[in-house]
Amino acid sequence: MISVSEITKRINQVIDDDSRKKLKATDITEWLLAEGLLKNVEANGKKYKLPTFDGTELGMTVERRENESGERYYVTLYNREAQAYLLDHLSFFEMK
Repeated sequence: MISVSEITKRINQVIDDDSRKKLKATDITEWLLAEGLLKNVEANGKKYKLPTFDGTELGMTVERRENESGERYYVTLYNREAQAYLLDHLSFFEMK
């Protein structure tokens, strides 16, 4: 299970083309929002993009974490099936 930031980092490492724009985590999350696999949620005064029921079925999960100062936050993680789904649909991401 890895985060969308780690997914984009790994994709960008494999794409060895300086003329091509780098993929950003927001490219993926915006596409997932449009597809109905993520939704915007507010919790504890913060905004998160968390999986919908369909996103959960695809293999996305939410993990609650705590930073060094003790502040809790949520992160969406992607299992192998969800990662494969993203790679299968890579051409749909708008790289700005």
